[in-house]
Amino acid sequence: MKPLLLFFTVLLSWMIVSCATVQTYEGDPLSPEGIAVIKSNYWGHLTGGIIVREIDGKDVGINPGDVHVLPGMHTVKIRVTHSLGYLGTIMASGTVNLSAEAGHTYMVDGRIHGFGEHVWIWIVDEETGQVVAGMKP
Repeated sequence: MKPLLLFFTVLLSWMIVSCATVQTYEGDPLSPEGIAVIKSNYWGHLTGGIIVREIDGKDVGINPGDVHVLPGMHTVKIRVTHSLGYLGTIMASGTVNLSAEAGHTYMVDGRIHGFGEHVWIWIVDEETGQVVAGMKP
């Protein structure tokens, strides 16, 4: 295999594996009706996005895909990454409290203004479109 093709094959495999589903509770996976799903809004390894970093103080990995949690109150740490191209990347984190409901899917979101002077993070219930945690600007 040519070196460049090998490099891109390994890179693609790493990107696929790094977006795995994370289960934050012990035991066998529960049905979708028995859990809540928190999704990261991830654009790619080069551009970043808004990702879940921790649930209730526990690291969920560098780039989790869907995070499965039990219903109830959870503390969610979110990281917002914004690429400035050749100028670099701005990263900021914040924490919100989410009252997760069984059967619901949530999407994390956030914005960085300027060079990090203001950071907003929030979580939206995908079914209703309502902000259920944090503050949207």
